[in-house]
Amino acid sequence: MFTLLLVVATAVWAAMFILPLVGYAALGLSLLKDAFAQGTAKPRSSSRHGTLFTPSFTHS
Repeated sequence: MFTLLLVVATAVWAAMFILPLVGYAALGLSLLKDAFAQGTAKPRSSSRHGTLFTPSFTHS
């Protein structure tokens, strides 16, 4: 019983470190992909993502 508890505690402790790392890696990859897409296809992506960088009052 104690061994099972130890395994569960170790898995939770490891997940607390691994999950944020995976999340940051996925976020970094998506941001990289976004930047790459904007660099390669500027006119198309600027019209799609225009609201992200321009103030909201210009689109009201």
